[in-house]
Amino acid sequence: MLSGEDLETPALELVVEAVEDTGAVTYLHTTAKVGAESAEVVVRAPERQRHGKGEQLRVTVRPDDCHLFSALTERRLPGADG
Repeated sequence: MLSGEDLETPALELVVEAVEDTGAVTYLHTTAKVGAESAEVVVRAPERQRHGKGEQLRVTVRPDDCHLFSALTERRLPGADG
């Protein structure tokens, strides 16, 4: 995740909808809005996070750490690793 001061790095603008704290990691259930479209994005963050419902986040990803799934088949989409 990016600090609030980093506005140069391309990032997703997200709004937190729910927080799932497991102790070891926190899952932030968010909504990304791009133009008129929106998509659900789950962010897996290390340890406990202080983000709450309604908070806005800017996040960036490392392509090799992304796991994308088809909404139709629910199967993982192939990435750079094949």
